[in-house]
Amino acid sequence: MFSPYSDQAEIFNEVQPLVHSAMQGYNCCVMAYGQTGSGKTFTMVGDDKSPGLYFTAVDEIYRVIKQRQTCDFEISVSVVEIYNEQIRDLLFKDQTHNSFKLLEGADGRLYGEQIRRKVTSKNQILKALRDACYNRTVGVT
Repeated sequence: MFSPYSDQAEIFNEVQPLVHSAMQGYNCCVMAYGQTGSGKTFTMVGDDKSPGLYFTAVDEIYRVIKQRQTCDFEISVSVVEIYNEQIRDLLFKDQTHNSFKLLEGADGRLYGEQIRRKVTSKNQILKALRDACYNRTVGVT
């Protein structure tokens, strides 16, 4: 949880270990939760002066890849939102028939069956995130 006075760098410093865990093969999730107008979108997207977690995390991923040139990485992007108690896959092309499914694995754990878009460049990641932002539900506040 962050105060209203937290800046993007402070928030990224908390999230950076998750980026490194993801680079080691762990599944990681960052969730922005809060009241309408509380700054969730700004935290995730930011602006030209203060890039949000999307951009700082992508920069960190490629910084680590550059450091570890002896390793092969496969990157995929998935983005979901929960809005009015509905889970929506933001990379699903037809948002009128969004088919996000919550399934139970053999071990009893729940997991989402969302689209995972494989990407091979920073620009492809940013395009997937741009597509997800376009598909977000935006309410009038």
